[in-house]
Amino acid sequence: MVAFRGLHRKRRFAYQSRHVLKHPFDVRRVRQIRQTRATGPVVLRRVVIDPEDEALARQSAANLSVETAGEERDLAIMFADIRGFTRYAENLLPYDVIHTLNRYYSKIGPVIQNHGGVIDNYMGDGILAVFGLQEESNHSVTNAIRAGLGMLDAVEQMKPYFHALHGRGFDIGIGLHYGRVVVGSLGWGTDKRCTVVGATVNFASRVEVANKTAGTRFLISEAAYQRAGKEVQVNECPPWEFKGLSGLKQIYEVLGAG
Repeated sequence: MVAFRGLHRKRRFAYQSRHVLKHPFDVRRVRQIRQTRATGPVVLRRVVIDPEDEALARQSAANLSVETAGEERDLAIMFADIRGFTRYAENLLPYDVIHTLNRYYSKIGPVIQNHGGVIDNYMGDGILAVFGLQEESNHSVTNAIRAGLGMLDAVEQMKPYFHALHGRGFDIGIGLHYGRVVVGSLGWGTDKRCTVVGATVNFASRVEVANKTAGTRFLISEAAYQRAGKEVQVNECPPWEFKGLSGLKQIYEVLGAG
């Protein structure tokens, strides 16, 4: 397997990795690179270096797709987290903990799906959802915002049930960001799944966490707000300082969607 350095894509999706070498010296299966231009000296670098790399390359070639090979895409990334769930669940029986979470997921999952989203990962009482993954859409952010508002409504509707069951309900915080991510299949052996990684994902998580300090339930980034435009009603928050990031970032509290 080889990689090129010094080539620049003219536009998004200008090249796609459709073919991977079954053997490091099989030049007939060099990945195709289309619509590129040289920005300097072009270097051809070998990616498969040792037998372990070769085993991974053969494994990938056996079930190759854009998702398994990896690609960059512009997507809406959402994080949602139950507020104070550790304290909420500390006196519950193990069955009740799992039942509570599954009851919650059974309500918000369809909301996300109905707005074109996919739950990428369950992290205890938190989720990572992706919008625009299944098909390219100019409305991925708007769909995500509407999904987030629907999730908040679903939580409100569940509160009487949990009050009757446990004597109390819970609330959630949602954060949304839009930008470039890497989509690919991660894992080992047969235990692989398609997921998203990158700075956009990390920042979306930070936006969600900011709800705790801001006293809000649903925050979006500047990039998400600009993408949604007039389709969303917001309250502009003061410029926000995120730990580990330089400068202040603008975030917005979502009030409604058109």
